[in-house]
Amino acid sequence: MKIVACRESEVEPGKNLEINTIPKFTFSFWDSIYYWICNVISIIYNFVLYHVISLNQSTYLFHLTLSS
Repeated sequence: MKIVACRESEVEPGKNLEINTIPKFTFSFWDSIYYWICNVISIIYNFVLYHVISLNQSTYLFHLTLSS
């Protein structure tokens, strides 16, 4: 099974882009699965990273108050 990283939809440079009111979704089924997996992983990663940074800052401030 081929694993595809998060990628943007490709547009051929030679074609003129038509402005449509309804966007055309050219993603296949597996592309949409990979897209949602990438989104979920990035949301979880950002959430965990934010809490780790805030936890480190609070413990750092706590140690500063203890040492003074």
